[in-house]
Amino acid sequence: PGLSDHKITLEVPVCVNQLAFHLRAFFGAPVTDGADPDYEHVFKSGVSTLPFVSIQEKLQTGDYRRHVGCVGEEFKIGFDPSADGFARATFTYVGLEEQRATVAAAGTVSAAPALDRPAESLSSVLWNNVAGGQIIGGEITFKRKLKRIRAADGTGVPNRVEYDGKSTLGGSIKLR
Repeated sequence: PGLSDHKITLEVPVCVNQLAFHLRAFFGAPVTDGADPDYEHVFKSGVSTLPFVSIQEKLQTGDYRRHVGCVGEEFKIGFDPSADGFARATFTYVGLEEQRATVAAAGTVSAAPALDRPAESLSSVLWNNVAGGQIIGGEITFKRKLKRIRAADGTGVPNRVEYDGKSTLGGSIKLR
């Protein structure tokens, strides 16, 4: 009670070229198989060491926010054939702190890969390499139970984020 709690949620398009980038930030490096253009990336949720990232956002010129020590808490992907546009995914991160800055962080930001967002009616589900059909709706949610560990120096400043129970996967998918 009364201690800071830091979370940030990103909403991204379900894009063949870009989603793997976000999944890597959330789950860590995948095991990749296959050959160009048919790569298969397997992301594992039960890793013992949680991957963490720093996220920077530009609010306007000279006003940046850096979200430091962020660990993925919840990943949600929704398919709604009646929604405008393409499917979207949300990633919620628990972080250690938000820092204000007047300039961008050092380094070079790589250009984002070109958007390749298949229509939802073209997306299909494979389960154990068996085709389940085309997706016509649904939502999947993966959630980790996390806890921010705070320093024992009386300041209440968090110094890491750890597992605090079992992760869950839930939702439903409607197939044609």
